[in-house]
Amino acid sequence: MYPPSGALLGQGYGSNLAIVKLDHNKIGTKGLKMMSEGLSQNPNIVQLSLTYCEITADGAESIFNVLLYQQSKLAEIALSGNPMGNDGIIKVFHGLAASKSVAVIYVGDMKYDDSEPVMEALKFSMTRNKVCSNYDIRHNEMTQEGIERLAAILSECQHVSKIGVSEWLSAECLEILNAALGKNKPGKKGKKGKKGKKKK
Repeated sequence: MYPPSGALLGQGYGSNLAIVKLDHNKIGTKGLKMMSEGLSQNPNIVQLSLTYCEITADGAESIFNVLLYQQSKLAEIALSGNPMGNDGIIKVFHGLAASKSVAVIYVGDMKYDDSEPVMEALKFSMTRNKVCSNYDIRHNEMTQEGIERLAAILSECQHVSKIGVSEWLSAECLEILNAALGKNKPGKKGKKGKKGKKKK
C-alpha cells in the first residue's frame, strides 16, 4: 500500500528532500492541498518551486500553511504563473510575514494589482519578515502610483535589496524604484551613534 501523496513530502518519506520542483504540472488547488500537509511539516526543504501549476486563490491557504511552519529551512519559494489574484496574493504575503527562513520569493504573473489591500499586505510582509530580501513581482498590474507606494515601503524596509519588475515599466517608474533600492544595498549600514572627534 502506497502512502498518501502528502506523506511523501513529509518528515518520514520525504525527510531527505531539500529541493522540490514541480513547475508546469497541473497540480491545481486540490492537488496542492493534498501535498501541503507534508510540505508544511518537512524541516529540510530549502527550495520549493510550483510555477504555472494552475493554483488559484483557494490554494493560497495551503501556501500560507507552508510558510507558517516555524521549523522550516525553506529559503526560496517560486509561485509565479498561478492565477491567485488579489485575494490569493494577500494570503501569501501574510504567510510570508510569519516566515523565519524565506529569503527569496517569486510571485510574478499571478493576476494581482497594486490596489490598497494588496500593497498593505506587501508592506506587512516586508516590515515583518526581515529575512526576505528578494521579491519578484513582475508581470502583474503595477501603475506608477503603485511603484511610488512601493518605493515608500522600501524606505522602511532596508533589508529588501532586490525587486523583480516588468520590463515594460516606464523609465520614470524604474528611476523611482532604482533610487529606493539604491539605498537598500546589501551590507549597507545606517548611521549609528555620534561620530568620534577627529584626530588633530
